[in-house]
Amino acid sequence: MSGLSRRLKQLDEEPLALGEETMLLEELDGFIAGLLVCPDLIKPGEWLPIIWNRDSTDQQPAFEDLDHVNRVLGLVREQSRPQLQTLLGSPV
Repeated sequence: MSGLSRRLKQLDEEPLALGEETMLLEELDGFIAGLLVCPDLIKPGEWLPIIWNRDSTDQQPAFEDLDHVNRVLGLVREQSRPQLQTLLGSPV
């Protein structure tokens, strides 16, 4: 399995482990694209809870530990990089 395939599989599985209401990979792609083209900066603290379908920042997903948090957030960040490169027309 290539590195890209492994990363996509992780991105598909890791957030879903937080609950069945978490965005699917395809939904996440569209959501990230919308954030990137939004004229206003939306802070991660405002949009990250939406990924795992939490209505409030008071409700946190059931991360196993800090490593799990970092792993999931890193995957989300990596997923946004190609979209940002496409929009900017240059590597980021």
